[in-house]
Amino acid sequence: MLGGVIVNFVLAIIIFICMAWAYGKEYVPMDSLKDGVWVVEEKIGNKAGIQTGDKIIAVDGDPIKEFRSVFIELVNGYNITIERNGQVIEKELPEDFIATLIEDEDKVQFLQKRMPFVIGKIPDESQNKDSGLKVADRVTRIGNDELTYYDEAQAILKKYKGQKIDLQVVRDGNNRMTIPVQISDTATIGVRPGAVSLDDMEDLGLLKIETIEYNFFQAFPAGIDQGISVLGSYVKQLGKIFNVNTGAYKGVGGFASIAKMYPDSWDWAAFWSTTAFISMILAFMNILPIPALDGGHVIFLLYEMVSGRKPADKFLEYAQMVGFFLLLGLLLFANGNDLFKWIFD
Repeated sequence: MLGGVIVNFVLAIIIFICMAWAYGKEYVPMDSLKDGVWVVEEKIGNKAGIQTGDKIIAVDGDPIKEFRSVFIELVNGYNITIERNGQVIEKELPEDFIATLIEDEDKVQFLQKRMPFVIGKIPDESQNKDSGLKVADRVTRIGNDELTYYDEAQAILKKYKGQKIDLQVVRDGNNRMTIPVQISDTATIGVRPGAVSLDDMEDLGLLKIETIEYNFFQAFPAGIDQGISVLGSYVKQLGKIFNVNTGAYKGVGGFASIAKMYPDSWDWAAFWSTTAFISMILAFMNILPIPALDGGHVIFLLYEMVSGRKPADKFLEYAQMVGFFLLLGLLLFANGNDLFKWIFD
């Protein structure tokens, strides 16, 4: 009866072990973000009580070790510990915080690493297209104000709107240049920011990248730990789904949601990671004590082993019908959610 559950669970663990052996682990330690995080979506940040510059220390008392894990921890958590201006603050996450994230799935990652102001594009209509600025210039000073991060620029530019001032930029590594520019009446330079690689940010001392490589034998405990972590996280999420006040039920999805879990472009690491996650979900869902699932059959078998008698056939028939309709209802609800999002998004 537990054969299918065991196979799904073992398959997920094997995938995690192979991934640890093949890819190792690369991550940005949370404590390496010396000036905290960047709140890209202020509405969501305000809801969680997080501001740009905050250092996120822990969720529910558990330290946040990796930057990429902060999102799922906030979804699963109830309390957050942050450091702001040298002061440690405890905040309670709103009960409906998950619902806020679900309202706009594109903004789930409302926190980002704070990055420098690097020019990515200078449009033809820009008032500074002939100023001497170039793509890949890194802005380090606006007027009389130093800046390290892109998120600091807007507040500084408001001070100089409508004025002609000097920008200090770093070009081609370490060449510092001063370039006169015109600030628009809407407090913009007329450029678009560019992406900055993690390696470049590490070279600037803004963060650190940790890399762990596993040999064949080290991959086993690493893969098992990863599987246990994924399962524990999923169980926490399931618990919030059954609490109507969290609004987590709005995020339940069907076949379309499963398909969207895979990346748009082919990536072996993402493919195997998602496959392992789905296999773990199937294992857990099948073990739930719901009639018509493997877990339901096990419950009836345990009852028979303990009591010494088999449940009445009529009872088993009704139980299977109840289980079937529960699963059918869940199937319709999950895929109905997908259809609703497709129509109204």
